[in-house]
Amino acid sequence: YQVETTGYFDLVGSEMAFAGPKTDFIPAASSWLASELPKIKQHPVVSISSPSQEIPTPLSEASDIMSKAEFSLGAARGAVLVEDIGSNYFAAEVAVERESILLLKASYHPNWRAVVDGISVPGVAYRSFGIGAACLAINRNRRDATQVRF
Repeated sequence: YQVETTGYFDLVGSEMAFAGPKTDFIPAASSWLASELPKIKQHPVVSISSPSQEIPTPLSEASDIMSKAEFSLGAARGAVLVEDIGSNYFAAEVAVERESILLLKASYHPNWRAVVDGISVPGVAYRSFGIGAACLAINRNRRDATQVRF
């Protein structure tokens, strides 16, 4: 028995960001799932904290904002060429065509480190409305194949 999967990695965009209490998360996540945003790979950043200068838009306004958002799929972001999963790592080789976030679809752990082409880089704890409560993402804008390991 085997289930089709889209893999552990995806290249996505993140044009919106919201911050607010946990009580506002479920309604906002439900609105995101019901919208066209997952289909066009738009994953807003979500912070479970008070709005700030960095993320000024309240999570309580996410449903209304997302229902009015107009995005298109746009040009291809690139491709995940190879995935490799081991007992203590996730790795991928990607070809990125435009600015994207490489999203690892797994629950985030604060001890994770990201390595891109053999060099440690700062990753970000990335919380969106997707299945994983938190994910690790790296912003990249490269046209050649890139080796990424978490």
